[in-house]
Amino acid sequence: MGKIWTVEEEYSIVMESIENNISIAEICRNNGVASSLFYK
Repeated sequence: MGKIWTVEEEYSIVMESIENNISIAEICRNNGVASSLFYK
């Protein structure tokens, strides 16, 4: 089973994707998240 993300961690990752001009794939790599999970 994978990591269980807190609401704060999820929020931080989503905000990073909104505020920065970085690809979703790169944000996911930097945070150890599968890109398929990002969109769930």
